[in-house]
Amino acid sequence: MRVAAYSDVEYRRDADGLYAPESFVVFMSRLSSFVDELTLVGRLAPEPGRSHYRVPPGVGFLDLPHYERLSRPWAAVGAMVRSVRRFRLLLRHVDAVWLLGPHPLAVAFLVAARLQGKRVVLGVRQDFPSHMRTRHPRRYDIRAAAWVLEGLWRLMARTHPLVAVGPDLARRYRGSQVLPIVISLVDEEHVTTREAALGRDYDGQVRVLSVGRLDPEKNPLLLADVLQRLRAEDPRYQLIVAGDGSMRDELAARLAELGVADHARLLGYMSLDGGLREVYTDSHVFLHVSWT
Repeated sequence: MRVAAYSDVEYRRDADGLYAPESFVVFMSRLSSFVDELTLVGRLAPEPGRSHYRVPPGVGFLDLPHYERLSRPWAAVGAMVRSVRRFRLLLRHVDAVWLLGPHPLAVAFLVAARLQGKRVVLGVRQDFPSHMRTRHPRRYDIRAAAWVLEGLWRLMARTHPLVAVGPDLARRYRGSQVLPIVISLVDEEHVTTREAALGRDYDGQVRVLSVGRLDPEKNPLLLADVLQRLRAEDPRYQLIVAGDGSMRDELAARLAELGVADHARLLGYMSLDGGLREVYTDSHVFLHVSWT
């Protein structure tokens, strides 16, 4: 089977390969092991460069015309119209499409795929209205548009199979074919044994690890408050943050404000093969505070 998979991701390319900023693309790429051909579909940044995650060799790519952001829809309309035209050409060479939404292009791609008789599977990986609310708290037009898109996607899920990341999202979609999934990029051979986990030493520092983007929808400032509360009960707690984003400086300021900056390390982005796996192994507690 030949499959095309779309998500609103801005890819980058240089002489060595294709890159994406989100780990979810790595998960999407692993679908290539179960199909004959996989083609990722997404925006390509106009300037060459790299991002955090390299798309594996052998995975195809359809580059869509670039637009900066959906929050300026009139500036994106032309690129989105050209994107639909390019996607319609791709449909001649695939048997099925997997469309991650809600997103205007995902809706347009669904219509185009159905008109050409292709099998369509939908996907949802976050609470889209909540995501828009945290990203644009004062843009009520964007928040209203997010609810409209959410309603359309839920309606389409009643007649199309849908893959939902997590049981909470799955419960919001009432289609007869909803598959809830939990995503992990940790391979089985890297999972610590039960004996090693139970034998971990808790007599010294207790290292609390948080991994993820430091952006508004990830609620990173709460990490500082959690560390302060933990250290009030036990001064052995230390916080390690692996990730980068628009709120890194705000998190550093919040840690300083609460007097716990000396007990936190902001490591920035780390790949699994670039030291993150060892940081996981060396930590005692995993802390997740994301809104979405």
